[in-house]
Amino acid sequence: MTEEILKSITVAEEEAAQIKCEAQENAARILSGAQSKADEIAKNTAEECKTYREAQIKKAQEDAEKEYTSTLKVKTEEAKAYCAEALENAESTVSTIVGRIVSGNR
Repeated sequence: MTEEILKSITVAEEEAAQIKCEAQENAARILSGAQSKADEIAKNTAEECKTYREAQIKKAQEDAEKEYTSTLKVKTEEAKAYCAEALENAESTVSTIVGRIVSGNR
């Protein structure tokens, strides 16, 4: 009976060692797969971020160009109006000066 118990314990220890070995191999496979998946996710995320960054830069440049064009147009019109007003005011002043010179009122 003692021999059977010892044999049973030995068999159980061998089975436990086998189970432990299989579990370690399985854990290594799982870890390897997880690392591969993590590397793939990191690569894809980096590519997505790069694409997103480039799109945002392009959009910002387009928005800036539109704003620049719009502001330039508005300010050009303001400058033309200012010049027209200045010329109109200058005309009456010039006429007054010329009139004084011609009439002799100095």
